Amino acid sequence: MKLNEEEIEILQDFEEGRLFPSVTDDKILQKFTDGANQFIGKVQNINIRLTENDFNIIQLQAKKKGMSCQTLISNIIHQYISQEAV
Repeated sequence: MKLNEEEIEILQDFEEGRLFPSVTDDKILQKFTDGANQFIGKVQNINIRLTENDFNIIQLQAKKKGMSCQTLISNIIHQYISQEAV
């Protein structure tokens, strides 16, 4: 998917932690997340093993960013593969 300049700037701000959800209600935020995932395309479920320490850090970071652990992990993977593709 080709992004325009504004979309690239928004994505960079998000990936670098400069954007935060304006909605704090978990149900509403989940509804938006589900809608975005449906828009992006089919989601593939995977199982992953993490050390307890890594998982605890991910939980803390996800809470700070106002998102679920799964969303944060997905974003981390997306950010990594996006950098590799460039």
